[in-house]
Parts: sequence; structure tokens; C-alpha cells
Amino acid sequence: SVRKSGQAMPCRFCSVRAKRHLLEFPLAAALGPKAGEEQLEALGRPVPRYMLKACNGDRCLALRRWKETLTWRCNIGDEEIVSRPNPMYFKIQPHYPTFLHLTDRSGRLTYWEIIGKMDPSALKNAGITVNDIRANYIWQTLFTWDVWLQRDDVQEGTVIVDLEGFRFSQVTLFVVQMFAKTSSIIQRHFPDRDHVLIVINAPEWWGRVYDLFSPLFPEKQRRKLRVSVGQQASMQTLREYIDPKNLPAEYGGSSGPLGSAPADAARRRSAAEGASPAARLKGARARAATGVGPLGLT
Repeated sequence: SVRKSGQAMPCRFCSVRAKRHLLEFPLAAALGPKAGEEQLEALGRPVPRYMLKACNGDRCLALRRWKETLTWRCNIGDEEIVSRPNPMYFKIQPHYPTFLHLTDRSGRLTYWEIIGKMDPSALKNAGITVNDIRANYIWQTLFTWDVWLQRDDVQEGTVIVDLEGFRFSQVTLFVVQMFAKTSSIIQRHFPDRDHVLIVINAPEWWGRVYDLFSPLFPEKQRRKLRVSVGQQASMQTLREYIDPKNLPAEYGGSSGPLGSAPADAARRRSAAEGASPAARLKGARARAATGVGPLGLT
């Protein structure tokens, strides 16, 4: 993708708006109404297996959804997003901490959201908007799947959400809008990529939060939810899915703390410097050393 004066320009996968663009980006015609899987395969962007899985094996539906996702990726300039620095990450992270950490027992990368330490007031006081959080979430998601996991279309993730310290008074319109916008991105463009969603340290009034946010997720994803109330039950659940040697020290494990894993260190470097092709290769080698995903591009 190419961006000029802050506007995303069409890339070779886009449905272009004018004949001039068709001449400049002839491969973009593959996203026309008669496009097929063979054309996308020739472009190096075949229908990914996770999209087929999300569509229950319906190839026509998966093809249609994948073309919509490729168009969306072009409109936002996905390749440039991950190639340039993301200073907003460093502004948001202290007030809405998220981490990539070591793998679960089945070799899946773990993603941690520490919702109990989220501070909506601090986010707003820092001038951070819901759209800023959405843009940062897109960047994080693209980094995880496109840069760190090199577009591996089979790999899934294990998501851990820690609610310790979270208060019902924090469920404001700002927070509801924030989760609504970020969840819609996942459902539309990165469906069925989470293996399980583990909620730990849930408060006794968890059911009220679930009733509020569950409509944001399809039934298929709600079936992946595993909720533990209290610290003892939460530690048991974590150990069921994650070997203690890969659990962060603050969660009773013997690995380094959250933020120390190679994937998270690479994410911080990418936010500071952008993910150059060399950085992507370095990430692939680090992944190989930690046993997460294949080296090759899909």
C-alpha cells in the first residue's frame, strides 16, 4: 500500500475506483465481481484456512468475506501501518495494558489483556479517543498475525483477560464503545482466530458484565469462553491451558513477567521503529526459536 498526504492509496489487492488505477494496479481487478480463488492464489493471497473455518467450510462465503477483508486492508493501508512507528501504542499501553506472551500447552501464542488495570479516565484525560484505541488495536492485530506470525493462516491464539480490580463503575459509554469497535474488527476480518478466551479473577457480579458485552460476540465465540471467579480457580484454569514454565511470574509461573517475551519485545520495537522487512525476518527467527508457528509466508 502507498499513503500520500495522510490518505491511503489503492494497492494491488484493492477494488479500484477508476480506469487509471486499473492501469497502475492491474492485479486489483482480481477483486472484481467475477474474481475467483485462482486469481487470489496467483496474487499470493489465497483464501486463508481460518476464513474457511469461520464459514464452516463454505468456500463461496469464505471467498466473499476474504475479498471484503482484502479491500478493507487496502483501504486502511495495512502494509504501511505495520511498516511505520506507532507512537499511540506507548500512550495507550500504560492505561490499557496488553501483552503477547509465551505459548500455551498446544503451542499457541498467548495474548493478555489486563482489564483490571485499564483506566478509562486516564485515557480520556490523555486525549485518547475511541478511534485512537481502535486504530491501535488494528495495529496490534496486524503486528501479531502479519509480522510476528508471518500470515500463518492456521495458527490460533489463546486470549487471557484478567479482571482483578475491575469495578462495575468502569463500564462507561466510552468503554462500551471501545470494545464494540475493536470486537467488530475481529469478527469481520480476523474471525475464528482465538482458540479459547479465558477470563480470570472475574468478580462475583461477572454475569452483569457478560449480559452487557455478550451481544458483541457470535455464539460460536461465546462457546469458547472460560470464566474463573476468584484467584484459586483462576490459577487452576491458567495451569490447565498453560505450562507453569510459560506462565508469567506474577501468575505463579516461572517465566519472565508480562512484557518480557520475545513477541512483546518485538512489538515494542515495531511500535518505536516500524516493522521493516529485516525486522520481520528477525521476528520469524525469534518465533522459530520459541517454537511458535512456521517460518514461511502464506
